Parts: sequence; structure tokens; C-alpha cells
Amino acid sequence: MQEGEVDEEEEEEEEEEEEEEEEEEEEEEEEEEEEEEEEEDEEEEEEEEEEEEEEEEEEEEEEEEEEEEEEEEEEEEVDEEVAELNDDDELVHVGNGHLHACSFVTCNY
Repeated sequence: MQEGEVDEEEEEEEEEEEEEEEEEEEEEEEEEEEEEEEEEDEEEEEEEEEEEEEEEEEEEEEEEEEEEEEEEEEEEEVDEEVAELNDDDELVHVGNGHLHACSFVTCNY
């Protein structure tokens, strides 16, 4: 072989090595990008889950508040009924889960 042929072969080998290195670098970059995308997706999922949990908690709190308000309204209504019935000179109280007027002498509750 002559020097010119050796130089050409060396150049070809160097070019092939460079191409392989470039391909490896590209693959590494692609892998890094995929990993970053996966991380971003995971973060988005976590944020969505947190938002859903917060929404559920808010809904539960609202439901509890509504229940409390309803209970307070019911208590107020009962108090009003008791007050009205007590105006009739009979003693009114809650007995066995319902309002009734009676004299304690004959009351079974």
C-alpha cells in the first residue's frame, strides 16, 4: 500500500468514528429529553392529584358547613316551636325524638 491509500483509510476510519460518536451523542440527548419529559409528566400528574385532593377537601368542608347550617336551622325551628307551645301554659319538651306538650306528672318520656 502506498501512503495515499493509508491516509484515505485513516480518514475513512476517523470519519466513521466521528459518525459513531455523533450518533451516540444524539442517542444520549434523546434519552435525556425522554427522561425530562417523563419527569415533567410525573410532576404534572402529582400536581393534578394534589389539585383533586384539595377540591375534594373543599367539597367535604362545604358539605360539613351545609350540614351544620341545616342542624342549626332545625334547632332554631324546634326552639321556636317550643316557645310557641310553651305560650299555651303547657310544658313542651323533646321526648323520644319528637316535640310534645304534657304535664310531667303524666309524661312517659
